[in-house]
Amino acid sequence: NNTNSLRATYNRAVTLPGNNSLNLDIIGQQTDFPGGFSLIGRGRGARDGYSFSNASLANGQFLASGTLPIPGIWGSGLPYQPGVPNTTYIPLAAPYALLYEGLLAQFTANPNSILSQLAQAGINVDVSTAQLLLTLLDYNPNRSGRPALPVTTINQNRRATTVLTATPVDVKPLANTITETIELGYKGIISNKLLFAVDGYYTKKKDFIGPLLLETPLVVWGRNAQGGSLLDSELAAALAEAISNNPVLLGALQSQSLTPQQVAGLLVALASEDLNALPVGVVQPNENAVPGELMLTYRNFGQVEYWGVDVTMQYLFNEKLSF
Repeated sequence: NNTNSLRATYNRAVTLPGNNSLNLDIIGQQTDFPGGFSLIGRGRGARDGYSFSNASLANGQFLASGTLPIPGIWGSGLPYQPGVPNTTYIPLAAPYALLYEGLLAQFTANPNSILSQLAQAGINVDVSTAQLLLTLLDYNPNRSGRPALPVTTINQNRRATTVLTATPVDVKPLANTITETIELGYKGIISNKLLFAVDGYYTKKKDFIGPLLLETPLVVWGRNAQGGSLLDSELAAALAEAISNNPVLLGALQSQSLTPQQVAGLLVALASEDLNALPVGVVQPNENAVPGELMLTYRNFGQVEYWGVDVTMQYLFNEKLSF
């Protein structure tokens, strides 16, 4: 009638995936390492989806591609079972090589920086002594011309604990997003003085597209019950053992009143933050199996439902005043 009205509407909308969601192919971040290795985070569209069937092995294991920038580890196949600590495939010589290269680069660029860190740990040596110790700690005999640190001890008996963070899940081709909305409303005038309106709505959105997310599970260093990295203690113990097996290096340290345990702990502490931030491996989909690449892409998610009510009232005192 003239003073009251009801309305009811139903709307169904189809939203197509955007161009980025379908066709994106861009490097979001790239970290370059010596030796021509690069760790890349690549964003990809999900027009056709992605499958991890090539990486799937028997007994619930998955094949990860090694990302430590060292020959023999980089791009090599590392079998893992999600959530199960693995001590079989990563020799501690690999993270030690990274540790040493980082210290060597830092010492070459700014030796006083290393000397300052040593002094803070109570080890006071001059540049020539630090250079000698660094040379004796070299894992590569071809570079120093001296017998290298006996990393065979680390290779044969000591392994790093690593773990696959998650089970890879195939990414389906993107579907359209369906949005259905029902609205009910009433508007009326009561006693020619009160304007009253109430509107209610209910919306269901299905297969909405989420943000760009990392979809390639990572292999990372193991953690203890307190959340600390196992790499620090594992590498320090292995390095102390290797130093003890090198009479020349051991004698040089003893002349400075240093023990293998002190030096090993200090070296690991200097590199701990950078080492622990580096993933050991990545499980890659069939369609983006490039060594050193972590893939981010889009997914359709299930459905969300939400509703609401709007109520408005207006009282008319006269032709000039209302609230």
